[in-house]
This record gives sequence, structure tokens and C-alpha cells, in this order.
Amino acid sequence: MIYTVTFNPSLDYIISIDDFQLGKTNRTTKELMLPGGKGFNVSTVLHNLGIKNTALGFTAGFVGEELKRLAGKTGYGCDFIDLKAAPNLSLWTFFEQNGRNIVREIKLNY
Repeated sequence: MIYTVTFNPSLDYIISIDDFQLGKTNRTTKELMLPGGKGFNVSTVLHNLGIKNTALGFTAGFVGEELKRLAGKTGYGCDFIDLKAAPNLSLWTFFEQNGRNIVREIKLNY
């Protein structure tokens, strides 16, 4: 059994936008929420390789509750310690502009 630890997990909110236009109202075409952080990423790869593992980490607030809910659906074990700290939320945007694929991450810490 392998244990991974994510000391600073985040909830990654991933959106895709077709035909992004600067200064205009843009609509998302696809949305996805995933538990984020290095430990979660390693646990996902291990799980995909068929290796049993458990993701450990620290959570807080409503983001922590959503992390626990999403992590419970991953197929690998999860165990968390609840803290009274500010959680992290990451907003990822994917769009094409002038024939180039653009990826942006915005960290929302509160």
C-alpha cells in the first residue's frame, strides 16, 4: 500500500470555452471539478496503473467538503484531517485564440 499526502489541496474547477473573445461575454462549453494537488495527482496515476493507494491530506470549509465528496469517487482510498484554515480553489480555463490553445490558472484563496 502506498500513501500520498497533499498538504495544500485545492478544488480544481476546469472550464472550456469555444471561440473565446476578449471583452465579450463567453459561455463555457464544458465544466469539470477535480480534487487538485500533487498527492491527488500521484494517487490518480497510481490508481490508473492498478496500484493500491490512499490519498491523505488536510481539508477545510465547503471546499474541503467538496474535496472529500469528489475524492470518494476516485476509486482509491482517501483520509483527511479537517482544519479551520482557508481552503484553496483553482479556476482553470481552456480556450483557443488565434489558432493557439491557451490555458490559464487562477488561484482563489480566501
